[in-house]
Amino acid sequence: MRKLKLLLCCVLLLAGCEEVLFDNPSSKKTNREVYDDFFYTFGRVYANFRVRDIDWYKTVKSKYEGRVNEEMSRKALFNLCGEILVNEVKDGHVSLTGNNLFVNAGENNWSEDNTLFLDYYFNGEREIYQMQDLYGSDNLQYFTYGFIGDNHDIGYIDTHTFGGFQDGVSNKEYDGMVQEILGSFKDTKGVVIDARSQGGGSSELGGVLASPFLQEDVQVFKKNTRCGEGIFDLKPSRDKLIYKGSNGEYSRPVVVLIGSGNGSAGEHFAEGIGYGKYVTTMGDTTMGIFSGINILQMKNGWIMSIPVEEVLKMDGSSLEGVGVIPEVLITPSDMEAFNQSQTVESGVVDYPLLRAVEYIENQNN
Repeated sequence: MRKLKLLLCCVLLLAGCEEVLFDNPSSKKTNREVYDDFFYTFGRVYANFRVRDIDWYKTVKSKYEGRVNEEMSRKALFNLCGEILVNEVKDGHVSLTGNNLFVNAGENNWSEDNTLFLDYYFNGEREIYQMQDLYGSDNLQYFTYGFIGDNHDIGYIDTHTFGGFQDGVSNKEYDGMVQEILGSFKDTKGVVIDARSQGGGSSELGGVLASPFLQEDVQVFKKNTRCGEGIFDLKPSRDKLIYKGSNGEYSRPVVVLIGSGNGSAGEHFAEGIGYGKYVTTMGDTTMGIFSGINILQMKNGWIMSIPVEEVLKMDGSSLEGVGVIPEVLITPSDMEAFNQSQTVESGVVDYPLLRAVEYIENQNN
């Protein structure tokens, strides 16, 4: 969620919209007019009403409109609109900014399990797995990589971010980094790709990283876009997410660690790389937010971040609000139980990473 907030701030600044973050004091709009515009602005663009089973106007709008009056402050009205997004939409790609306030519609999804995930990912004791020779430099700001395992013969890649338009990295430049890393892994018996903090960015860069581990091209998702005023009016988009294969450039066991820190392009990657013949996904279920977003301004100056495409698997099913479920599920509760059975003076143990190393070791026995 922190990454999503940061992304929104970057989008607004780069778009030159910082002057409209706050309610326009000269606005003559009544609270009822602002409320109606909130529903119209969101309702004419949002693409996930169907897959999230939301009846935006008939059910949701009528449910809350009795609480709108002209005596309430504009801040109170903002809080009401935020409550609607959090309780009814529950989409971490949706946000509302105004009156010096910010709300993300997915904030109730940030459960105790997510907090446990952050604890084990960012504070976990990793030296217990003899992690050594981890490299990183300015030209590899997207990765930390090196070797782990008892004999330091398992490659490890921590993919920090897939960047975005603000980074300006090209697919060719990113591929150069990937090839440099794989070159150092030529004698390894397996690779762990740690994507647990991969909160999003460019889906194309995710495809570049996945390519060496795919035997053939994979169409990961197809998309629908809004085509009318009706909330369920959608049409197929020409835009499809395709990951290019490379005949399995790396053909030894690969474990991809995923979890509740993965959203958007991070989830595209988690789903797409899973098609690799030698790839096993492991960890916890991802956020379940797959759509691209637009930034729209309401008439009173409030800013909304709104998903504008319905992203579907090739069989027509949707992972929106569901997330990518790994082949080997390890929940934060599992991590908690494991750590309660251990004695580690320096802190908690990164249990999913331990499981990944054990899996690769077993595949080589």
